Amino acid sequence: TISFVYGTFVEPAPICVRDGQTRTTGVLYDHVYTSAKLWFGAGYYSLAFNRNLLGATATLAPSITAGTRGGSGITFDKQGNLWLRGQSASDPALMRFSFITLGSMGSAGTPTPDRTININGLTCVGPGALAFDPAGNLWMSIGCQGRIVRLTPTQLGQSGVLFPAVQITGLVNPQGIAFDSVGNLWVADQNQLKKYLA
Repeated sequence: TISFVYGTFVEPAPICVRDGQTRTTGVLYDHVYTSAKLWFGAGYYSLAFNRNLLGATATLAPSITAGTRGGSGITFDKQGNLWLRGQSASDPALMRFSFITLGSMGSAGTPTPDRTININGLTCVGPGALAFDPAGNLWMSIGCQGRIVRLTPTQLGQSGVLFPAVQITGLVNPQGIAFDSVGNLWVADQNQLKKYLA
């Protein structure tokens, strides 16, 4: 289902509530710009199609064309920020584009990532995938090195070179990764589907 995600964009003013009192406050919210769209990577670009365009077979122009320099491993966090893999050796291994930045860009543009992350020991460029687990850790498959790494929410909080504390090694060419409803990790590795228990 391609659904709307709602969020607040302005921090509400603090209020004081004393014992025995009640207070009322208001919170401004709207749907997150990146939600209710089908996104996919296309080389240099990240493309999005509004959900109302997807009801029938058709040849469509993208609703959004963002020059993100990363057509591989695209995913979103719970806030609606876009995470993706860099497509060349000159790009960061991992980039985050704020939903606010993408929203202010309009239908086309070249947004600037607000997080750029490299992975210690990553010396090759190749296909891979990204997936968040239920705890908010970001898992990244690195097909060219036969491994999967886990990055914690704390590590993802700033740009830099990260040293993954958890790795799955000894794989052949891991590509697609996903989590099921109980948090098990599924990996498409060459011609095998592998499951790692939560």
